[in-house]
Amino acid sequence: MIFSGPWAKLDGMIQILGSQQISREQLQRLRRTAEEAVAFFEQHFGPVETPLKIDVGPNSPGLTTGYNLETDTISFPKSKHLVNLGLDSVDVIDHEIFHALVAQRFPHTSTPEKMQDPDGLRLHEGLADYFAYKLHPDRYFGENYRDDKEYLRDYNSDLTISLAPGSHAQGNAITSLLLKEGVELAQIRQFLERGEFSLQALQEISPELKGALQRDASFAVAQRVPNYPESAIRRYRIEPDRPLQVEFEPNRPLLEAHPDFRVAWSTMEGLPSQHYQIEAKEGHHFQVKSWEKSRPEKLLALFYDGKSLIGSQPYYFSTD
Repeated sequence: MIFSGPWAKLDGMIQILGSQQISREQLQRLRRTAEEAVAFFEQHFGPVETPLKIDVGPNSPGLTTGYNLETDTISFPKSKHLVNLGLDSVDVIDHEIFHALVAQRFPHTSTPEKMQDPDGLRLHEGLADYFAYKLHPDRYFGENYRDDKEYLRDYNSDLTISLAPGSHAQGNAITSLLLKEGVELAQIRQFLERGEFSLQALQEISPELKGALQRDASFAVAQRVPNYPESAIRRYRIEPDRPLQVEFEPNRPLLEAHPDFRVAWSTMEGLPSQHYQIEAKEGHHFQVKSWEKSRPEKLLALFYDGKSLIGSQPYYFSTD
């Protein structure tokens, strides 16, 4: 997206720390991307009055790419599998810049309480993806970020907020709803200016979005383990001669909206379990067996409607 008029007023408003650790070409590209994102933010959300700080390279203090509220700094550190410190992904840069600018412009969104609140965190992630999409609309978020993935996620996913695990997956579901319901940037600005940063308040953007969010909130999957003590974090030590029984029961609203509901299992890499035998039983019930040499493993119970992934839940299995 190209903006008319000079960007001279942005001089001094973008501070890139550690610039000597990247090439001149990388530095120029990063500055252009940041200038474009700041100009786009100002166009739709109001003036930026505090310099944007970006710290890059091996000496960047962060362990992973991200915005640090305490230091008001975006970090692009050296990390495994990142392409050029992650600086080749315009989407990721735009996403992190939105975090920084929304914290400055609308501080009620980024209080310590909000940054520890799951509702606040998923809203931040969803709106940052939405901002990145509006700035550079295409199908995928996060191309050219990692050398082991073509992209990080699809903007228009089938994930549901209620069944997705963690702030990034739930944020992805929020972004998808905003795009599917045709929400505009002016409506997001009105939401941010109202002063209540919650999913409940987001519903008031439009009747269509309200209906979609309320329908999503009605979805639930009961998960039971009848033959072992229940674990709130779904961590189970499986005895060799005592298979774990895991039962999933989708509620009526979920089945009405997703009639082809099914459950599958995979590792975080999308592979079958390497250490446990998982056998499907009647309905959405499963039996998990361990072997003598089974090792600890994190698995995902994947919730599908036919071929569409609508959510997941992590489980942790071990034998000791």
